[in-house]
Formats: sequence, C-alpha cells, structure tokens
Amino acid sequence: ANENMALASIHTLFLWIHNSIANELADVNAHWNDERVFLEARRIVQALYQHVVYQEYLPLIVGPDLAEK
Repeated sequence: ANENMALASIHTLFLWIHNSIANELADVNAHWNDERVFLEARRIVQALYQHVVYQEYLPLIVGPDLAEK
C-alpha cells in the first residue's frame, strides 16, 4: 500500500530477473546449494541495478558531468 505502481513494477522486474539468473546458475552449477545460488544471483542483480542507476538514471537527474564525478 505504501508503494506506487511504478516502483512495484520495477521491484517485480528485478525479482523476475533474479529468479531467471538463479535458475540458469543452478543448471550450470548443479553442485551448488540453494543458498549459494541465491547469493550469486543476488550479486549479479545488484551489479545490474548499480549499472542502471549510475550509468543511465543518475546522468539524467544530475547531468552527465556531475555524474562522472
């Protein structure tokens, strides 16, 4: 109830991406347990999120010159 629809949509999108990556990692690394698969997928999604924020969103908000600093 406290989230707007756009934010809920982004959260859902990143959840789907995480699950997709986790499934692929589990297929490739059958010897990993569920916890390791979850954490590795989480790291990948966090890196993806940081890339989107710092390379695409932030330059639009503060300008490309200030975002580089």
